[in-house]
Amino acid sequence: MIWLRLFSSYGPRDNTSWFIPYLICELLQHKSPKLTKGEQYWDYAYVTDMANAMLSLAENANAVGVFNVGFGHSNQIMHMQANISKLYQQTGWQPKVSLEDGIAQTVEWFRKN
Repeated sequence: MIWLRLFSSYGPRDNTSWFIPYLICELLQHKSPKLTKGEQYWDYAYVTDMANAMLSLAENANAVGVFNVGFGHSNQIMHMQANISKLYQQTGWQPKVSLEDGIAQTVEWFRKN
């Protein structure tokens, strides 16, 4: 049995009330977004990386247990980071889309849509 703990994902078609799409939409409309002090540090992973992690587990007959799925680089939710070592060890999966590239792709999608 496989159990996934999905950390924060983002990308095109995301709910505009979530942080990254909200911020993008506000800035594209030349508005000043309402934000906190920015002390939180979350472990965002691009949506295609999340999907590929799920696929890597589905295709690996030996994968068993609980897996954290996130970027793996990032108590109270001021700091949230996925430990993806088990997922990597059993499937070889690791994220490919950097936060910078993923944000650029997400901004472009919201700009067009």
